[in-house]
Amino acid sequence: MDGNRGADVTLGGKVFKALATADSLTKQGRIREARMIMSEVRRMQRAVKFPPRTVSHLKGRWLYRLWAADDTLLYVGITDRGREREREHVRTKIWWPEVHHITVEPIATRAELLHLERVAISRERPRYNTQHNRD
Repeated sequence: MDGNRGADVTLGGKVFKALATADSLTKQGRIREARMIMSEVRRMQRAVKFPPRTVSHLKGRWLYRLWAADDTLLYVGITDRGREREREHVRTKIWWPEVHHITVEPIATRAELLHLERVAISRERPRYNTQHNRD
C-alpha cells in the first residue's frame, strides 16, 4: 500500500484541482463544462478503490467516499483518525453492510478538508449524508 501512496497523493491533487475548476465554472454559469469535469472527477475517484475495513491504517487527513457495489455513492466524510472513524461507521450506521468499496483523497489542511467535504456532498448528493446535502 505504501508504494501507491505517491500515486494516491497525485490523484488527490488532480481531484482537488478539478473540483475547484468545476466550482469556478458553475459560478460563471458554465454548467455543461462543470458537469463534464465532475464526470471526470468521478472516474478518477473510482480509480483508487479499497475494500471496506482496509483503509483504517492510513495516516493524515482524508476525504473519503463510501460506495455501493453498483457505484452508488453512499456517504462522503472526512477524518484524520481513520481507524476510529471506520469503527464508528461499523458500529452506528445501519447502512454499513451496503459499503462495497472506499475511495480516499489525502488533503493537506483541515480548512481544505472541510471545504472539499461540503462541496463534494452538495454536488455529489450521497445517499446517507444529511449535513450539506440539499433537498
